[in-house]
Amino acid sequence: MELFVNMDESMVDNNSIGLASTVEDLELTSIAIDFTDNLIDVYRLFDNNSSITGIIVLKNQKYFKLLSRNRFFNSMSNQFMYDLYLKRSVGFYVLDQAKEEALEIPRYTTVLEAANLALKRPKSQLKDPLVILYENGEVKLLDIYHLLLAQIHVHTLTLESLKKANEFKSEVLGMIAHDLRTPIGSIIGFSEELKDINNDDQSLEFLKYINTSAKQINEMVSELLSSVVNDSTQIELNVIAFNLNELIEAVVFSLNRNIIAKEQKIVVNALSEPIEIEADKIKIKEVIENLLTNAVKYSGFGCTTVVETTEKDSNVFIKVIDEGQGLSANDLKKIFGKFQRLSAKPTNGESSTGLGLYLAKQITERHFGTISVTSKVGVGTTFIVSLPKYYKQL
Repeated sequence: MELFVNMDESMVDNNSIGLASTVEDLELTSIAIDFTDNLIDVYRLFDNNSSITGIIVLKNQKYFKLLSRNRFFNSMSNQFMYDLYLKRSVGFYVLDQAKEEALEIPRYTTVLEAANLALKRPKSQLKDPLVILYENGEVKLLDIYHLLLAQIHVHTLTLESLKKANEFKSEVLGMIAHDLRTPIGSIIGFSEELKDINNDDQSLEFLKYINTSAKQINEMVSELLSSVVNDSTQIELNVIAFNLNELIEAVVFSLNRNIIAKEQKIVVNALSEPIEIEADKIKIKEVIENLLTNAVKYSGFGCTTVVETTEKDSNVFIKVIDEGQGLSANDLKKIFGKFQRLSAKPTNGESSTGLGLYLAKQITERHFGTISVTSKVGVGTTFIVSLPKYYKQL
């Protein structure tokens, strides 16, 4: 008898199971016996290992049938069956008795899809393990109880996600009521004043305030909408190849008016050679815009922000170094959270939703990258974004 055994010793930690987890993320076994082996070996294997719920039958080194523990012992409970079959080959038994086809599913089937299919099986097969198929011909087994525990965990995560989404809606409504009221009030007030003013200089001044307030509202709404989109677990990235350095230069150019208004400078220290990466260009632009806008917003008049790009192995790094107010230890603990109000304040009355860095982190992690921050109060803050050069679709 040639027996192949490959069992994971520990249960998969629930922390590794997410909403989109597939069956290959769970505990799988690979216990196989050959078509020509004696059936008594199967009996001993089941009898000595209560955790084994099924055995893979191989024929010519390829998957042929599933021997279910439950159905095997049901048939062997008859003494006549025991005497008739245990001296014969595995092949003789499966061809005569194991006629029901096992549930076979590809490795990328989600936990919820697999559980749904498993529970639709005939009553006689409900306790059978599922056969997991791999593209290279490999076959593994998934215990139905492990699958159902994972299904419960995924449903729990779904409920938690829905609860958070509901809380987020409440936060958004509260933020809108609080933060948008001020600029909207300014627009209404200054527009009312304009109706009764003949002085061109004063009219221009009021128009300037109206324009600033409108921009504040636009920024808040844009970040809120972006946050809603990025919170979706079904978000799709439009991955293309592009020059990272050119994108950074374009973002810096778009911020030129803000930079001039505060007599600041943004210095880009980039590699002379183009840095080509595969990513969602629009979303990476959003990350860079958030970091540079914050650098300008929280730095005083005359300050300089430095942007550096480097490459190492298969990763690219974007470093943004500002001369702003710096962040406290307490700020650093919550800096990437939603609607966070930090100790540092915009230096020229600019608005802040508390969403920008949250979005930057979400987008970076969707690209399998990381974002980190170091800061010193009164000195400045440094953000480092790491991204893989080549996007790998999992």
